[in-house]
Amino acid sequence: MTSLSPTDAERLRLAFLHCRDMEGTLKQQLEAYAAAGREIFPAYGAAVDRLVARVHENGGGENAPRPGDVMPPFMLPDEGGRLVSLDSLLADGPVAVMFFRGHWCPYCRLNVRAVIRAQDRIKAAGGHTVAIMPELQAFTRNSRPTPARRSRS
Repeated sequence: MTSLSPTDAERLRLAFLHCRDMEGTLKQQLEAYAAAGREIFPAYGAAVDRLVARVHENGGGENAPRPGDVMPPFMLPDEGGRLVSLDSLLADGPVAVMFFRGHWCPYCRLNVRAVIRAQDRIKAAGGHTVAIMPELQAFTRNSRPTPARRSRS
């Protein structure tokens, strides 16, 4: 099967909601969603597994900064199109940088929810969060967590 039926799309949506709301670590939520995806849409699960294996085989992520490492300098547009540098973000204190593929990615939405839950701890440490995502401005504006939206993902 190479396409998702409406019934299976609904099953996958419900699996996402279940994983989003389950107790446990982000890793457990991600693993549960991946397992549900493999069961509901095996062709997609197999494609993701092949992609992950290829990324690992080719050293993907080996040179990526780890938590606590110094991030390479960057300057990227914010949700309003203004250029923001890492130095300007660091002027306000430590920065937790997260990478977010897009609003369409359920794995990323689970990750964003976990980061939102960690905001109080990040703020208590004097830090703030920035998300880097390859999205159009219309979607980045809608992805910014605000107090009214923090309970949703």
